[in-house]
Amino acid sequence: MAGALAVVALRADSGLAQSAIAAPQQPVAPAVGVRDSAGNATGRAIRLSARLAVDGRLDEEVYRSEESVSDFVQQAPVQGAPATERTEAWVLYDDVAIYVSAGCWDSAPKERWVANELRRDTNQLRQNRCEL
Repeated sequence: MAGALAVVALRADSGLAQSAIAAPQQPVAPAVGVRDSAGNATGRAIRLSARLAVDGRLDEEVYRSEESVSDFVQQAPVQGAPATERTEAWVLYDDVAIYVSAGCWDSAPKERWVANELRRDTNQLRQNRCEL
């Protein structure tokens, strides 16, 4: 039996070994997201029953009915420190696509937001500054 775990039990009264084939344990997905003692995160993907509209709005029922992952840590300026702003994320999938959705909040008012570099992989992005 491929993938099965063989279990051997010794009987104390006869000295004979009995063997049995046990089904392998199926991994159990975390409720939403968990972090181990080393700080590694594991998250659960949510199966959708219908395609998700990719429109920039998180207004589908799944965002109200499914818990988000929100236990994020910083990369910069303090690697590993708790996030300073609220962020919620979901990993969702259906028969044809995988979706990663996130709600990101910023405590600064919109008039203080500055983005002078919009390329994804740029070091310049971290140097966006708002001078008052």
